[in-house]
Amino acid sequence: MRQFNLGGAWSKGTAFISQQAANHAIILIVMGIVVPAILQFAIIGAATGINPMAMGPNGFDPSSTMQALAGTAALVMIVSWVLQTGSYFGSWRIGLGRDETLGGAIVYGIICAVLALVAFLLLVLAMVFIVGAAMQGGGAMMILLLVVAIPMLILVAALYSVIMAAMAVGMFLMFLIVMAFGASMGGANPALAMAGQGVVGILIALVIVALLFWLTARLSCTTSVMADRKSFNLFAGIAESWRLTGPNQLRIMAYLGLLGIIFCVVLLVLVMILGASMMGSMSGGQVPAVGIGTQIMVLIVGIPFAYLTVLVPAGIYRELFEDTAVAEVFA
Repeated sequence: MRQFNLGGAWSKGTAFISQQAANHAIILIVMGIVVPAILQFAIIGAATGINPMAMGPNGFDPSSTMQALAGTAALVMIVSWVLQTGSYFGSWRIGLGRDETLGGAIVYGIICAVLALVAFLLLVLAMVFIVGAAMQGGGAMMILLLVVAIPMLILVAALYSVIMAAMAVGMFLMFLIVMAFGASMGGANPALAMAGQGVVGILIALVIVALLFWLTARLSCTTSVMADRKSFNLFAGIAESWRLTGPNQLRIMAYLGLLGIIFCVVLLVLVMILGASMMGSMSGGQVPAVGIGTQIMVLIVGIPFAYLTVLVPAGIYRELFEDTAVAEVFA
């Protein structure tokens, strides 16, 4: 297996997108962003009106309306999540699958997203059960929660490598910044408060973030392996990714770390621009259009981030397999 090259991984990732640019746009933008946005605006927006079914014998029943709105919002959020996650898998499949059709890629992506949702729900239910048992005297709650939290982190790292890498880098940078600015604060240093009032606490926090980042790098090929083989077996994908990334794990970590830093800086700039725009509207005596601003931010950040979510793992996968027969899949 060849040595991992950072520039090569990026160029292969961009080539992965450009080879079927139209299909990737349909899947990632239309299916993953536009359709969920329309659903959220149409369904949740309509639900905010007075529903005649919520009218009780004594008139309008606000509790019933809020319950209906909450249920509708939860359903729309679940559907939106399935569509967005399905768009990632569909994009991987259309780029990695030999002669895969657009419809087939979309169906594959939706199935993978539903299976991922079931896995997340099972882990959440297990966590709720553990907390409930511990509150009733079951004991050892922290140990039991770790048993559930570790699979949860593995699942998130395997499915959303770019998101986890950006989060890990952001947490690490934020912690360092807080430590630096709080160095002169002594006992009032917020970094010490967050980390348990001591150097040991700080080191533990940094080690946890580093381990999370390392885990993300090792599992970064999971979804690409699944899409390449049109497999729904997450465990096999994780095992294969672990094997593939082993020889080049440090270089992959450097690649993800560099991208994570760039993304954090760009996101910070965008947030500052949006905040400045809202403050400017308020200073001018106008009420800032928070909803419109949020939608604009979703488009500005969501579209490139969706592309990065599929581009980066695909590029890593292609770079690792450039000198093998598996690379023919990308021809």
